[in-house]
Amino acid sequence: MRHFFIIILVLIFASCNSKRTTPKPRGYYRIELPQERGYARTALKNYPYSFEISSHATVAPPDDEHNEPYWINVSYPAYNAKIHISYKAVKNNLEKFVEDTHYLVYKHHVKADGIQPRRFESP
Repeated sequence: MRHFFIIILVLIFASCNSKRTTPKPRGYYRIELPQERGYARTALKNYPYSFEISSHATVAPPDDEHNEPYWINVSYPAYNAKIHISYKAVKNNLEKFVEDTHYLVYKHHVKADGIQPRRFESP
């Protein structure tokens, strides 16, 4: 019993550590944005839309076999980032598109449990 008590005492003192840890503040990714800024209108021929794009980005059609007409990818090679832009004409089929949107969002509900439905209406 005496040996057991000595072993426990040695373990307690050996486990004590003088190093104190402090919690680290929450960190965010830092992206170094270029100082020179330039924007130009996209040169998309036969597309029903256009927009201004940064001079640091490139526009290309998707490489995927599931792409539809007027879909494009805006790529930022310096940041290894892509923005996928899709387009569908709305002609008396808005209800179908709204249902498709709900389906796509709730398909990920199993993985992302923070999805809270909110109704938004705008005239």
